[in-house]
Amino acid sequence: MRARGFHTEGIIDNSTWIKQTNFPITPGQEFKAAKCIILCKSPFDVLWEKFEEKIKGTKTVLGMNLIKDEEKLFNAFVTTESEKIQSFYEYWLNVPIPYYILRIEDILFDPERTLTQLFQFLFNLESLKGSQIENKILMFLKYNKNYESFLNTYVNTYEGGLANFTLLQKNIAIKIMKNELTKLGYLNPKQLMTFRDDKGFDENEMKMALDQTNIEERWNHEHNETTVKEVIKEYNIKRQYCLVTYMKINSKKTKIKKED
Repeated sequence: MRARGFHTEGIIDNSTWIKQTNFPITPGQEFKAAKCIILCKSPFDVLWEKFEEKIKGTKTVLGMNLIKDEEKLFNAFVTTESEKIQSFYEYWLNVPIPYYILRIEDILFDPERTLTQLFQFLFNLESLKGSQIENKILMFLKYNKNYESFLNTYVNTYEGGLANFTLLQKNIAIKIMKNELTKLGYLNPKQLMTFRDDKGFDENEMKMALDQTNIEERWNHEHNETTVKEVIKEYNIKRQYCLVTYMKINSKKTKIKKED
């Protein structure tokens, strides 16, 4: 990245506060970290974006719809890319350090709670009440007309990648990524219990499985709340017991008078 003019890219020493990485997909990016933010969006959106990139990259004369309609070919693509996505998130969802799941959808539709928890996680804060961070979040959400306009446009024009896949292809992806989809909050955990590996979901079951209306029951939401509490608790314990005692020592020799 430095060769492209980004002079600070690739620096992973003690001066680095935040590092973006695609490890383990991109090797050679190993570094030490105390916390992790898993930034994600619907894997079905990712699958469709990967397909668009693949088509552009091959410069094929065949249209996207023609390739997409070739079911066996597209099924193979969904299988291969789902396995890559599954492997990536499996790694990061099992790292031995605290991690916060930051979903693009939550930033858009539940920004105040999402950003509040994120900064609590980053700075070990029990509350943002009265802080500059809280003020900036509230001011942005309340008075930033550009954000409001963007959100309205996004809601009215968004076409999720999910609509581009057949029922069979959705079942293929869910079979491969079911644990990761559940933890990231894109699959209803209650519905997953009825998933049949041999047959998968029918149309109605699929709609219920991908329903995200009940935010309180999502695994990622519960995980983030628990993680924030644990990070703050551990920080407070360290701050309480890791005290440094300073002692002034006189290096001069002191004569002791002996009494008769």
